[in-house]
Amino acid sequence: MASAVAFVPPVSIVVRWPDAVPAEGLPSHVASRLIDLGIGATWAIEAPRQVAGLTAAVEQPIPLNLALLINDAAKPLFAETVIRAAASFESASRSINALAIEGELKRGSFERTLCQVGIQAVVGGAVKSRTTEVRSLPFGIVEFRPHVEAPSKGRFLPFGGVSRRLDAAHLTSAAVVNIDVSRANSGRSVRAIEHVMDQVAEAVRQRALRSATISQLAGELSRQSAPRPQRSILRTAA
Repeated sequence: MASAVAFVPPVSIVVRWPDAVPAEGLPSHVASRLIDLGIGATWAIEAPRQVAGLTAAVEQPIPLNLALLINDAAKPLFAETVIRAAASFESASRSINALAIEGELKRGSFERTLCQVGIQAVVGGAVKSRTTEVRSLPFGIVEFRPHVEAPSKGRFLPFGGVSRRLDAAHLTSAAVVNIDVSRANSGRSVRAIEHVMDQVAEAVRQRALRSATISQLAGELSRQSAPRPQRSILRTAA
């Protein structure tokens, strides 16, 4: 009898990069390090022009998985902002199917709009617990709540706790890691970001985790939840 295939939890790095942060600084450093480590990431950006800026700063083409970064999901014109931003990416021939926000999306509020512009996944910004939570929203949208942030919003940066939070033995679903380049305002915070990337890469090398983008995770969950065709009773009888 064949042995069961061991579950290898996926891990996805989400780099939150506001347009106000120059590509030549920390974003290009993060991109270069990810390339050297051989792991992918989803880049949450505000404008499609950031892609060209990052490519020029790194001085090589980068296959980027993109998400739309809109931090404030509670503001009154959130839906209109999403529609305009999605249109700007489409005009620039840039594909996005994920949204990165701060906190959580209020259920039943904007899912129809997100679906209409092609958003399949939402990444929150709040670390809720030691294990990642995945929530199904209306219209087939998946919400990911990350449990590792770098730099940390608190006083202490995530050095020792990262490996424990990425311990595959305690993960039952995707591990999502938020990296916010706008909060890295010191050498220590930059080292915290580097440490998180190194920890992810080491876990992937040891095959304790597997690297995946948010788009890949959303696609996998969509296929898992899709109804399977039933065998025809008449065909079976024939």
